[in-house]
Amino acid sequence: MRAEFEVEHDPAATGQGTGQHKLADGWRVRWRARAVSSTASSAWSDWQSFTVRLPKPTATGLTIAPSKVVDGVTVTDTLTPTLQATLTHPTGQILRAEAEIEHDPAATGQGSGQIWTGAADNVASGTQASIAVPANTLTDGWKVRWRLRAVAGDTSSAWSDWQQTTVDVIQPGEEPLAQTTGPVIRTDRSFTAAAWLRWSNKDGDYIAAEQRGTHQAPFRLGNTADHGLIFTMTSADTADATTQGVLSGVEPPVGEWFHLAGVYDATARTVTLYLNGTPLKAETISFAAWNADRPMWLGSAMQGAIDDVRVYQHPLTAAEITALSGGSTVPAAESAKDADGTPSASPTLTEKSPDVQPRSGANADPFDVDYEHFTLDTCRAKGPKRFKFGAWTSAQVYSGCSVRWHAIAVFVYNPNIGTWKRQEKPDGGTVLELSWRSTFVINTYLGTRDGHSVRNPGDDGVTGHKPQDISMWVAFDQIRWDDSHPTAWHTPLKLHVTARGDGATCRKKVNGDLEAPAHQWRGRIQYYRFTSDVGPRQLTRCSIFPWAQFLDSDQNYGDQHVPLWDPGLKRSHVARPSS
Repeated sequence: MRAEFEVEHDPAATGQGTGQHKLADGWRVRWRARAVSSTASSAWSDWQSFTVRLPKPTATGLTIAPSKVVDGVTVTDTLTPTLQATLTHPTGQILRAEAEIEHDPAATGQGSGQIWTGAADNVASGTQASIAVPANTLTDGWKVRWRLRAVAGDTSSAWSDWQQTTVDVIQPGEEPLAQTTGPVIRTDRSFTAAAWLRWSNKDGDYIAAEQRGTHQAPFRLGNTADHGLIFTMTSADTADATTQGVLSGVEPPVGEWFHLAGVYDATARTVTLYLNGTPLKAETISFAAWNADRPMWLGSAMQGAIDDVRVYQHPLTAAEITALSGGSTVPAAESAKDADGTPSASPTLTEKSPDVQPRSGANADPFDVDYEHFTLDTCRAKGPKRFKFGAWTSAQVYSGCSVRWHAIAVFVYNPNIGTWKRQEKPDGGTVLELSWRSTFVINTYLGTRDGHSVRNPGDDGVTGHKPQDISMWVAFDQIRWDDSHPTAWHTPLKLHVTARGDGATCRKKVNGDLEAPAHQWRGRIQYYRFTSDVGPRQLTRCSIFPWAQFLDSDQNYGDQHVPLWDPGLKRSHVARPSS
């Protein structure tokens, strides 16, 4: 006997062909058979139907790297991102990843249709495939969409859903204008962030302030091209986090100063956005905020200027926001000038004041500042009362102080051996020493918006400050020496202070070094003022180094230099108040 078979397209199936043909995945077909002998054959059997379905690979976990989700939109900041997905085959076959990118049909003015196709071969089942987009493929500002599929031999997965992505490369001038060295607030608690802003256009994705996590920022105060002014929160520090908050739909003013503030109330889970002291919109979010422990960025990807950034660890009231913004008054920074007197044309930034709280009371000035400056007396009261090796230091916003005990052995020159040695007391055996306590206090000040004066001046008894000024007081007391040997207390003890900065950013302005015999130092206080010669609203650094010099007037053994700060601190970065 002989068996004969035939296979053809199922006439009920459309879009796959007709008649007899080789099989293909996904076809619906029918077949029949008959028996044949040397003398006769049976009739053909009835038609039998089946569908061809081969084991298919899958492509899951699609991502584009690097990227982040900003207000629900996936954004990549490079022109050569990598498309990624995990490929799997039911039988463990080696796979191929295929991808394609095209213009987003919803975007206008950038082109249409397919932009590029690419592939990655020899991908093991269960591993991630990566397809790098080559240079000169994408353009900054484009909105594109991409998809990917897995291929194994003659079979493939279905194409994935389209993934929308915006290409937003940080160009020179768009990088953050400033960032802190660490977190400023706990973002899982109530807070307020506010700033004066002046932007050059209304279509940028600008960030006035955001404190960052690993993958996301828990909050974002700024503007987007699609939604205008925004104050939003993210649900988690993950790439696929959801975003909720205020998308105001209000376009920012262009070319003029305006005040923007965002308030998060952790108890009510509400976010409120204010423009020039007026609430634009409030929204309730469905998730609890999370805490970011990384630095805060100011003026990120921003074209324009930012000034007077303020952050509070509590939700300001509407009245406090209105007072903070001064109504709709334009800040004095609008008329700011550079050091040469010409109007400032480039973006400028004043140093952020850390969590300065408005004072209470019906007539309180919300900008009034309680510096809590140290004095020599309050510094000594906190420091050690008896002789103790090592420095005691304390620092807070706008003020720092240090108390340190010192002891210097007295030396005399021995001509017999051609060198100097420690001086012993007349009774022998004990080295003669001069000991004393040094105290110094360093105070800085919060500048006004115009950069030419300070808020609440004179709380430490000094007037005429500028924001670039640093005040310093130094005093020696508890001076002790051996009365049986006059060498120590007749030897001059000199206070010497040096300052280091970048160019003209740190110079001594008031008072010079003070020299007097040791026993005449009791009750003396030396005041110094340091200043910066750069223009207002520009960040500078000034490192101050106070020294004591025990002078050898005969020049037999040389002067002894004694640092008044803690030598264990990092060299060249001791006492770093900024202007």
